[in-house]
Amino acid sequence: MYGRYCKLRDNLGLKDSDVAKETSITPSTFSDWKKGKSSPNAEKLVKIARYLKTSVEYLVTGEDPSPAAGYNITSFEYEIIKAFRASSMQDAVLTLLNVSEKQKKEMSMIS
Repeated sequence: MYGRYCKLRDNLGLKDSDVAKETSITPSTFSDWKKGKSSPNAEKLVKIARYLKTSVEYLVTGEDPSPAAGYNITSFEYEIIKAFRASSMQDAVLTLLNVSEKQKKEMSMIS
């Protein structure tokens, strides 16, 4: 669990102290998890999952629940959405998408 947590934390550019502050989980608790002295209880897993925008299932098993559940998207599309949510470049991506839509409309008017 700690390895998956670290990967998510690092992808978001966070430190244990950042997560501790926002979840009210003590830094020593994170240290105990890292050393294998203890494992997080359900309440702490939920806090961490919510803060890191993931599922408890992913933290515990490494597998996400059906990413497309209730939606007509592929796993690849789901991964793109997760990466976008974690990205510090969301504005740039949105600008690029808007330009792309504008170009499509212009091209359709020409043809």
